[in-house]
Amino acid sequence: MIRVAVTFNRTWRMYQKGETAGFPAKQADDLKARGIARAPGTAAPVKTETPDRVSSDALSAPLLSGGTVAFGKASGDGNAAASAGDGADQSAGAPPKQGRRS
Repeated sequence: MIRVAVTFNRTWRMYQKGETAGFPAKQADDLKARGIARAPGTAAPVKTETPDRVSSDALSAPLLSGGTVAFGKASGDGNAAASAGDGADQSAGAPPKQGRRS
């Protein structure tokens, strides 16, 4: 059985990106065809952004003044995290006041 060396482009099973290992010819050809590995000594493929990936900027929530995260409506519309008379004088991250409201 002939073994063929391949260098991995990405993690696959127990092998990490950049590692070189030997496999039977049929399996080595399959790994190369799927883009998981390449022939040793050849240039690594250029990484491109694919449509199914989302940038981290798209995942970050918009922030209100004071670092409060806004979910739902924009700030200033009455649904902001801290509105007047609702503990707005507290610092961000402080627990709410205890007891009855007057």
